[in-house]
Amino acid sequence: MPSRTQTCLLQACLLSGEPANLAWTEWLGRVHDPYAYCRDDRCGVNRVLPLLFESIRRNALAVDRQWYTCLKTARLRESLRSATYEDILAALLDKLSRLDIPVLVTGGAALAASEYAEPGLRHCHEIEIVVREADLCAVLAAVATAGNGDAPNGDDTHPITVYHKSGVPLDIHSGRLGGTPGAPTFADLWRRSRMVDTANGRMRIPGLHDAILYMLAKKWIRHDRDAYTWVCDAWMSAVAADFRRWEDIHAGRTNHNHPKIHSMLNYLEQHFPRGIKTAAPTTSTLAGRLLEYVDE
Repeated sequence: MPSRTQTCLLQACLLSGEPANLAWTEWLGRVHDPYAYCRDDRCGVNRVLPLLFESIRRNALAVDRQWYTCLKTARLRESLRSATYEDILAALLDKLSRLDIPVLVTGGAALAASEYAEPGLRHCHEIEIVVREADLCAVLAAVATAGNGDAPNGDDTHPITVYHKSGVPLDIHSGRLGGTPGAPTFADLWRRSRMVDTANGRMRIPGLHDAILYMLAKKWIRHDRDAYTWVCDAWMSAVAADFRRWEDIHAGRTNHNHPKIHSMLNYLEQHFPRGIKTAAPTTSTLAGRLLEYVDE
């Protein structure tokens, strides 16, 4: 879970009014030198700097001119990077559309396009898509002629990964989203999917419940160093859809317990109660939904 210092920064980025100002003041007092703190990016702090810049403007947070300029530069840099990322994704989707291959875009790209005010506010690394198992060979042949380099790798429980010539990874999920037999099938995801508009056209993404549950599950199973993005995804999803309880974002199909999922929910309940509130009986149910997406 994020440390107290990381939590203060997240609250400063995501909250509004007095709570944001209080969190900002506490964060500055804890880090002393924000420049040095952000240069040491072991926990992914630079990924939230665009959100911090927007919060400074929205909440009039106290900041010196040099720090403001640094954050403005970070915001611009991520916007430019996001535009390039979107162009690569759009070219891939256009290629597959011409072959009449149905595709779901998932992961960070789906949330950036649907839950954030602008895609450039959410750092995206890899492109993730879900296709029908029967279409996998055609998809691999298509990406092989669409500017992608290294040979694909993957197995029965992990997506196949190829790399665009720019270095952007493309993760291809075939038939299911996740590595367990109970993971949602392409047909289930398609039935619950939605269309979103982007700067380069329209794309189909999983329903909000599937999108956010998958991102939380990835954070849990990968044990990655990014302490920030999953909290931002959860918050943006809750605010965009006006969720008041975690019960509002899952269907409750199964009932499992897992301490890591409980910890994630408890953290959100404690530090971001205005956006997300969880009724106690629903926690284990959500854990069960998450277990559909990942291996125990």
